[in-house]
Amino acid sequence: MWLIWLIVVLAMAIVEVLTTALVTIWFVAGGIGALIATLIGAPTWLQIVIFIVISAISLGIGWKYRDHLLMQRHKTPTNADRLIGQIGILEEGIDPLRSKGRLVIAGQSWRATTTDGTTVPPGTRVKIEALSGVKLVVSPCPDRSSNQPTVE
Repeated sequence: MWLIWLIVVLAMAIVEVLTTALVTIWFVAGGIGALIATLIGAPTWLQIVIFIVISAISLGIGWKYRDHLLMQRHKTPTNADRLIGQIGILEEGIDPLRSKGRLVIAGQSWRATTTDGTTVPPGTRVKIEALSGVKLVVSPCPDRSSNQPTVE
């Protein structure tokens, strides 16, 4: 029976390496538990129970963190990410109802929208909060004493 559990462990590990979806790796843990149970002389029914229980527990715990692990692995930083936190001046006022708003920053013209959907007049100093697709999400700066440099 130990050979069957070894094959299960190797097969699940190979599938995980080929798919990188963090699904079959949890069954590797169950297979290792069942393999250890076999080596210490546990009956077949207990080996199966150990495989199911360890696989279910590791799958439950792992699934909770799966999205976080995959997002970190696949996150590709872009040059646009460096704009977040910068201060700029609106070239064209933001009007969410008419899908208007433009900000020129670092020599590039970007469509802009606000974090809360408010209208902002042209010439207003804004802070870039996020990047949403091809739009910069901005918020008006309360005053000119911000310690961030203005990028135009």
